[in-house]
Amino acid sequence: MNEPEVLIHQRVSRVKAVLGVDVCSFYLANTQEQRLQMLASCGLEKAVGIQLGYHQGLTGKVARTAKPVAARDIQTHAEYFHIDGSGEERYTSYLGIPLERSGELIGVLVIQTVDSRTFFHRDIKELFEAGRDLMDCMTRKTHHKLAS
Repeated sequence: MNEPEVLIHQRVSRVKAVLGVDVCSFYLANTQEQRLQMLASCGLEKAVGIQLGYHQGLTGKVARTAKPVAARDIQTHAEYFHIDGSGEERYTSYLGIPLERSGELIGVLVIQTVDSRTFFHRDIKELFEAGRDLMDCMTRKTHHKLAS
């Protein structure tokens, strides 16, 4: 892992611990190709490196709409997209938020839980605050270096 990836992994680990969830993952956006790449995860380490299109799954929906997406039971959600071999099938609830800088999508930050959970406005607010911490460690130069 290069230095920016190590910093991002540390922030993702911190978000997971602070919010008391089972999974926290960061997907880096490639807006030109409309793709997301999982850059770091605590809980879905096997899936790091996978890529999704903006049209795939709940995380793709976050990227596509630039709005938070929450689901109490992801496997029954119409936009659920299973990633083979990831181990994600044991997680039930999902909250994903867009991370943007000056109106440009930088990535998607996702938390998941094993137990069914309803995410409320305060949860979304806390995840956005955690996302700001992640964004603070990513300068424009770092983002372009990771995206290339």
